[in-house]
Amino acid sequence: MIDWEFCYTAPASFLSSPPWWLIGTEPFEWKEEDVQDYEAKLEVFLKVLEEEEDRIGAKRTLSSLMRKCKHDGTFWYNLAIREYFPLARIMKHCVYTHPFRTQWIPLLFRWTPATIHRLRDL
Repeated sequence: MIDWEFCYTAPASFLSSPPWWLIGTEPFEWKEEDVQDYEAKLEVFLKVLEEEEDRIGAKRTLSSLMRKCKHDGTFWYNLAIREYFPLARIMKHCVYTHPFRTQWIPLLFRWTPATIHRLRDL
């Protein structure tokens, strides 16, 4: 017998996303100062994780995947996929990430600068 109640299926990229719950509020509620607070707490979290990975001799580390995910903007995309109801509020945080500016806007959305500005001000 398999108890499916506690099963979770998601894209593998979700596993490399940093935890969003470090500051105790939902990301779609974050203001700019909350993002800065999150980034400071994330840095502490990642340093502790790196220390543990070094201690056990891990070769490919979760901390490096999480850093990359945050740096390249994947963190925000993964949140947008998981939390689709407040999509506009999450997207306002990623409109200035490099992948979003160079790939998503020109190719998919064709948003004007005014649209991007409105998203940022949500």
